Amino acid sequence: MANWEAIGATRENVVAIAVIGVLIYLAQQISQIGINARAWQISLLNQSYAVINDLIDVAPKGTFSSTRCSS
Repeated sequence: MANWEAIGATRENVVAIAVIGVLIYLAQQISQIGINARAWQISLLNQSYAVINDLIDVAPKGTFSSTRCSS
């Protein structure tokens, strides 16, 4: 009977290690998603600045203030 208990304990240890590995993997994936989201936001902001600068360039003089947005 003790042999089955040892096998059960070993199985529980293996499962615990696997769960820890999965949790580490998920934490890395969540971190990467956050990094990608921030990069996407910065890209959109830069595109917005480019559009604003293009509008200022084609607008008649005096329509906007003389300062330009920089991207």
